[in-house]
Amino acid sequence: MIAKISSSNSLAAALGYNFKKVEKHEESVLLVQGLFQDRNGRYSRAQVLADMLRTIPARCRTKKTVFHCSLNLRPDERPSDETLSRITTEYMEALGYGAQPYKVVLEVQLPGSL
Repeated sequence: MIAKISSSNSLAAALGYNFKKVEKHEESVLLVQGLFQDRNGRYSRAQVLADMLRTIPARCRTKKTVFHCSLNLRPDERPSDETLSRITTEYMEALGYGAQPYKVVLEVQLPGSL
């Protein structure tokens, strides 16, 4: 497994990107930590943004508050969603982000894209 870690200063843009990918069925939500669902069990972009912004201190001096990590497996690795959720949870905890709100998405592999 290879981890690619990047950061950004625009939480709204990062969430917008992921929500659009999910809406287009290019990604699927695997795991959500510390975010509230609506009555239908869905997550709205506005509510997720509000939930995440609440965790950033008002006088935060960190310039790039958005953490993006892509965990890339070998093409022949096909772990179950349960295994991926466990790996993700352990990874986030090991980095010290276990208690932070986060959303994990899976890139949808289209036929012939491997």
